[in-house]
Amino acid sequence: MRFIWLALCALLAACSTVSYNPTVYPYHMDEEALEANPPKTLLLASVNVSGEPTLSMLRKAAPKIDEEVLDRLKSQGYKIAPTHLFDNAWNQALYTYGDFYDPTSGKVDRRNWQAVMANTLSTLKVVGGVDAVVFTDLIAHDVQHSSGMNHYARWYGVTRKPATQGAGSGVPVDFNWSQPVKAASLIVTIYDLNGRPLFASRGGIDTLSAIDMRKPHLGFVRRDKVLKNTSFIEEGVALALHPLIPMDRYPGKKKGDKEEEADDAEKSSDKSEESDKREDADKPENKGSDGDAGTEVPVEAGETENAKKEKEKPDGAEKTSDTPKNERDAAAQSTSEKVDAAE
Repeated sequence: MRFIWLALCALLAACSTVSYNPTVYPYHMDEEALEANPPKTLLLASVNVSGEPTLSMLRKAAPKIDEEVLDRLKSQGYKIAPTHLFDNAWNQALYTYGDFYDPTSGKVDRRNWQAVMANTLSTLKVVGGVDAVVFTDLIAHDVQHSSGMNHYARWYGVTRKPATQGAGSGVPVDFNWSQPVKAASLIVTIYDLNGRPLFASRGGIDTLSAIDMRKPHLGFVRRDKVLKNTSFIEEGVALALHPLIPMDRYPGKKKGDKEEEADDAEKSSDKSEESDKREDADKPENKGSDGDAGTEVPVEAGETENAKKEKEKPDGAEKTSDTPKNERDAAAQSTSEKVDAAE
C-alpha cells in the first residue's frame, strides 16, 4: 500500500511539472482595447485570414479544431453568433470586388483581399449583433527534429517525438534527423469590426510526417493518419488562445516572470555601476599628489567618456572608436538549441 501511495505521489509530481519551451509564439494582445470595449459576441469566420484555402490534407481536421476553439470561448462566457452572418457578408464582398485568390499560382491579391475584408467587417457592423470576428487558420509548415537523444521537434510551444509507422527493426544511428518535416499549427486572429487586430497567436499541434519503417531506405513520409490525437489538438488550441484564455501549465514565461527578470537585471546593473565607481575612486590616477581626489576633467554635452580619453592622448597616438563592442553576438545560439543539446 505504501509503495502504491509513493508511486501515485511521484506521478502527480511529474504531471504538475511544466517544462519551459522557448518556442512559444510571441502573441499580440491589445489589452487597452479589450479593457475599454471588451467583445461579448464573437463570430467564427469560415475563411482563413491569410486569404489562402486550407490544405486538402488538413481539411478533415479543421472542423474538429474549430469546435475546440468555440468550446473554449464559450467556457469563458463569450457568445457565438451564427456562422451564416459571416458567410453572407463575405459572399456579398466577393461579388462586389471579385475573388482575390488565384488557384493556379497560389497567390493572393493583397489589395483586393483588404477590400473584401474591410467590406465584410463594415457589413457586419451595419447588421449588428457581433463585436469581433475570430479567424482560425490551420497551416502546414516545416520543422526539424533535434539531433539530441530523444530527437524532439519543438515549435510554437509544443514538443513532439518522431512519429513512426509500420513494423521495423529500428532507426539506424546515421539517420538524417536534420531534414525538414511538415507540421501542423493553428493561428488564431481576432479583429474588431473596425479592422483593428485585438489578438493574434499560434499553437503547434502535431507533425504530419513519420518514418516509414517498412521501407528499406528509411525516411520521412506523409503520415497515414493526420491530426487524430485529441490531446495534441487541445494543447495546440490552448496555446493559440493564450493569454486571451489563460492556459493551465503554459510552457512559456509569464508576464510577472519577465518583470522580475527586468528588476533583477536593473539591480545587478546598479550594483555593477557602484562597484565601478568605487574602483575608479581608488585608482592613483584619480587622486591628487597628496592623496586627495583629483579634479575630474569635464565632459562636454553629447561627448562620451571614450571621446574625452581620445582628446587626452598625445598627438600621433592611435585613436580608438567610442562605439562599444556589441557583446550580444556571443549569444547567437538560440535557447531552443541549448535545450536540445542538453537531452
